[in-house]
Amino acid sequence: MNALHRQRPVEFNVALITAMTVVVIGVEQGIGIAIVLSVIAHLRHSYRPLNLLLVPKPGGAMRTVPLEKGQQAVEGLLIYRFGSNLYFANENRFMKEIIALAKKNGSLKWFCISATNIGDIDFTAVETLKNVYNQLQQMNITLILSDVVQPVMNELDRDGISTMIGRDHIFESVQDVIEAYKRTAD
Repeated sequence: MNALHRQRPVEFNVALITAMTVVVIGVEQGIGIAIVLSVIAHLRHSYRPLNLLLVPKPGGAMRTVPLEKGQQAVEGLLIYRFGSNLYFANENRFMKEIIALAKKNGSLKWFCISATNIGDIDFTAVETLKNVYNQLQQMNITLILSDVVQPVMNELDRDGISTMIGRDHIFESVQDVIEAYKRTAD
């Protein structure tokens, strides 16, 4: 139990409060408290997802690096992986991080959003994505998407994002992005 407290303090606290509620009030109330606290913990995570940059390792596999490093995958190409669904609660952070990274990397030509962890995009996030696209365009940076799952692709099609960005700027994988970027840089 002590290891759980050190390794996962939020989960430990949920378990502790649940156990105390079961003992003091009852099992049903304990289950109710556990559900509510678990949902709050989950929402907290999706408000502040783990966002990273992707860079190639020797041999072609990808590794992650913290945003603070601002490391480009290839000179002129930055690959940003957003760590959650994109919706009203985290869309502002999404935009701020992208614009800050774009400004920090003056030689940037392509900004790729790896959508591996994005399983849904709500209306406010669609508007934010349009805003990100426009701001990057003003900086002469091309917005690229990769790893877009089909349900999200359907949303992007329906909301006009795929047309705005251009189908030729949406790739199956980050490796495909790197190869396409290198072809345009030659």
